[in-house]
Amino acid sequence: MATIPLWEKQTIMMPRREAFIRDVRQALRDLQPTLFQSLEGGRPSRLLHLDAWARKSVVKHFDPADFAQDDPQGRLAKAVDKFRTVVAQVPSRAPVTKAQRRDGEDALRELAQVLREMVLKEWQTAADELINKTEKWCTALDWRTRRQTAELSETLLDSYQLPQLLIYADEELFVLSPIARFVPDGMGAYQLSIQPSFELSSIYRDFDGVWYGHVDLNHGQVHARREQWSKHILEACVRELKSLA
Repeated sequence: MATIPLWEKQTIMMPRREAFIRDVRQALRDLQPTLFQSLEGGRPSRLLHLDAWARKSVVKHFDPADFAQDDPQGRLAKAVDKFRTVVAQVPSRAPVTKAQRRDGEDALRELAQVLREMVLKEWQTAADELINKTEKWCTALDWRTRRQTAELSETLLDSYQLPQLLIYADEELFVLSPIARFVPDGMGAYQLSIQPSFELSSIYRDFDGVWYGHVDLNHGQVHARREQWSKHILEACVRELKSLA
């Protein structure tokens, strides 16, 4: 798998596919107005970065091979080519015209919509697999479970739903809830919490697609030990959360 370095943590390598997704998300954010506080101390106003999309770097990490399984008809590659064509027509020094801005933003949103379908499908599949496995382990442990639906919203993915699992173990209620698809150094996160306490354990999906839980929670989330998510780690997390509540 092709990777690029994460300069903030050079021990972590971000796959090229994730770098491309990250750059498209950032370009979408740049289309949104941001709060701007004047130096005179007046009321915050909205500052719109109208031309932030006009960068070749938005798609510099794109490689169709990274999306071959998700995009057999090449829809994403066509959308990227269209975006590149529009950006190539934007002058490097002269102001962007209204027509160029409209065409560029349209091309970016079209690209983002195609990418959204692929990323969301992949993320929902991964979340379903996590919940299914955890549910089976709970059954084997004679713990009762009940599914609910959680509502989330993220840049690129917009509003969407993921499963949430309620676990009744040892006369306590635990909730396995989705956090986000886009998290630092990973491709998604859930959390296991004991109710009504604020104690929780993070469950991260690594760049290799494998889910990892955290144990030794008495050392705090930052220093907790990471282990591949399994029936054994689920039991350990439940036991530790109960002791900390």
